[in-house]
Amino acid sequence: MARLAFIGNQYLRDFLEMKIINEDDYQNFLINIDTIASDVGKNLDMVRFGHLNISTFLAKYGHLRPGTYDITKLPYEKDSKYFRLAIPKKVNKINIYKKKFSQKILINKIGQYLRNFKISIRSDTLLDFIRDTTILREQYKFEFTKNLSLSLEVLSDIGEEIKMSRQDLSFLSVENLIYLDAKITKDEIYNLW
Repeated sequence: MARLAFIGNQYLRDFLEMKIINEDDYQNFLINIDTIASDVGKNLDMVRFGHLNISTFLAKYGHLRPGTYDITKLPYEKDSKYFRLAIPKKVNKINIYKKKFSQKILINKIGQYLRNFKISIRSDTLLDFIRDTTILREQYKFEFTKNLSLSLEVLSDIGEEIKMSRQDLSFLSVENLIYLDAKITKDEIYNLW
């Protein structure tokens, strides 16, 4: 899915580079794609503005952490400082992310370009492909991070039992983990790590 999204976004960047679309077209198309990443940002703002309960936010996004692969960074559900961010005084709307945007203009611009070639794809179909692969890439990454975060937290729990900090654990390699089995003792794990 990441590869498909890369290909789709490369088309869009190429259209920008060839001046078929302009920077506003490019940015507005991307900013108007509803992904899990944009949902996280909006929901975090809703928590900050008191429009969404923290426990509701954590039920969906609590596994996320800054630095997806970094065991030294706590997930949202384990660090309340993420919710102590200052609320901007001038912002009074939650939905500040989207701009009015007509995809028809973009469809026409790209469509005119595609008509010059013997390509059997319509511009609206290509834009749907770009949007859909971007959404799905983000959704797959989100689902993947649930398992990754759980793995990091299990590793942290083991570290806590054998008196190793998250910082210590951050130096482990995959090889340090794959040779563990159910019969190994805590002292053996500590010595191995």
